[in-house]
Amino acid sequence: MASRPPSLRQPWQKPRAETERERLKAMGRAADRNRASARDRGYDAEWYAFRDAVVIERGCRCERCKTLVVLRKREATKRTPVAHVDHIRSVQSAPHLRLDPTNVRVLCKPCHDARTGRDQGFGRTKRNG
Repeated sequence: MASRPPSLRQPWQKPRAETERERLKAMGRAADRNRASARDRGYDAEWYAFRDAVVIERGCRCERCKTLVVLRKREATKRTPVAHVDHIRSVQSAPHLRLDPTNVRVLCKPCHDARTGRDQGFGRTKRNG
């Protein structure tokens, strides 16, 4: 089996992957600085009371995969992930539906992350043509 050729970087230079990670982290920090606070985006005490009521009312289960979920991050384990109350129509596009129980669904973190990735296009590459 062939081995990799020797690296031709100077001792003070970082490997390319490391510098790329740092660049992406810096971009994320810059985006976070420009992002409105959670309160400004509509996540206030009223939202958290509504969120808890919806999760309890719907039986503390993910509506997609039926996994048991918990309300608080500190209570979460690998088997019982934290509950995410996901807006079907976003708060940006329909602010009047922010606290409407018919516009939300209870999802576990893995299902919510997958849905967010699909909806917002994370991980997609641009295609030519």
